[in-house]
Amino acid sequence: MSISGDAASSETLPVCMMNDDQNALRKLPDELILAAANVLPARAIFNLGLTNKYLHALLLPVFHTSFQAIENIDKIRTDIVSLNTWRQAMSSLDAVSIEAQKPALLRDVALAYSNLTVDRVDPVNRGISPNSDSDESDTLIFERALEAQKEQIPLPPKSVSDALALVDLQVAGYVMLKSLQVSKTGPVELLLLSNKAFWPAMLESWLDDVPAHALKNVIACFAEGYDGPVVEISSRLAGEVAVAQFFVSDALATQPFIVKRTGPEVLALMHKRFNVSTEAQWDAIDERIATELRNRYPLTESAAFQEECRRWREDVGFLTLAKNGATSV
Repeated sequence: MSISGDAASSETLPVCMMNDDQNALRKLPDELILAAANVLPARAIFNLGLTNKYLHALLLPVFHTSFQAIENIDKIRTDIVSLNTWRQAMSSLDAVSIEAQKPALLRDVALAYSNLTVDRVDPVNRGISPNSDSDESDTLIFERALEAQKEQIPLPPKSVSDALALVDLQVAGYVMLKSLQVSKTGPVELLLLSNKAFWPAMLESWLDDVPAHALKNVIACFAEGYDGPVVEISSRLAGEVAVAQFFVSDALATQPFIVKRTGPEVLALMHKRFNVSTEAQWDAIDERIATELRNRYPLTESAAFQEECRRWREDVGFLTLAKNGATSV
């Protein structure tokens, strides 16, 4: 029986809370639990409902459409998929009663669809492969859903949740339509329209599902333009920001206001702006710079490669890492 069934049995609901936790939870007013759940993403609410039967019974009637949409999206991840599976997912997503949940669900369905393998596509419907353009009507349905959601969100975004919802739509567009443009607004434009306090969370979200090479311009914009509150960023984002700050073409380096920094200057800036301070973060940045050096200068014995390594750091250990430890990103 499905999680959104009318009478889910104990077999369908894993009990993930200890008895003491469940008893404490029951002492909270239902209204308080529902109010807290109401601001969560749909999948977080769904997962919360999986923790025990009490929460499931409380959440299901209020968030039934969200539960149903997630079930249908998950069928794309696990079942033999037909056009009907896809259309059911899109239809149930459209029926979700909380508009704010839809951008993340569109991203979710796009990611599920993009991971389809041929062996999980109904032979009758092999044309729905994400690498095929044979079913333009369903692509159009998805594109229209993206555009409709874009119209629901203010631009410039008024809150970090608005900004992240727009990022969700751009990621969904990239995954499904091979474009980061939503209503002619790309990542750089969206970043520049947003409060700088939102920028770190936006970059982290883009990088979750879009390769760094497709985000090169927005990462560079972030690396040079961010002067908001000092925040901690992930090692992954720190590595990409360091690359953007360190690698500047000789042609650009001659332009006013363009700085060609040394490695120590980059690291000092990373510490000042983003509180990069742990050994793990420094190691991740070193590895990312080494990867980029190897990609830009395949001939590791060349004078250019050696010079750039020294510009990053005069260190035999780093030179060895750059020569032997870097792989393509």
